[in-house]
Amino acid sequence: VQFCNARFGSAMEAIGKVRPEQSPVVLRSRRDLRDAARKRSITIIVKDRQAFSRFCQDSELSEGTFEYLDTKAGKGSDKKPNCYSIFAAKGLEFENVVVYAKEMTVNQKIVACTRAMKELYYYE
Repeated sequence: VQFCNARFGSAMEAIGKVRPEQSPVVLRSRRDLRDAARKRSITIIVKDRQAFSRFCQDSELSEGTFEYLDTKAGKGSDKKPNCYSIFAAKGLEFENVVVYAKEMTVNQKIVACTRAMKELYYYE
């Protein structure tokens, strides 16, 4: 919440206590993006299918590495990291999230960032 308020000018109030180790990480390079996307128990959030393809190019990971889920998809994979469109992720919560924010609106970025319950990695 503090990250969104500072970065996007939102005015949300946090519920609960945030520990310092939960501070969001802004990824600065493609290498950082790739390393975060390879973390265990990670969920990726992108704007849409085109953004998913760009994310894979930027992270230098193949599309087959992830299970892409949009609003028409069923349940995610237990064998691959899941990559949700922002529309499919809305209303859900995930432990560890990489937000690939390219081409998202400010509101979509806020929604995406607030899906993370433990670790947030942000790339734009």
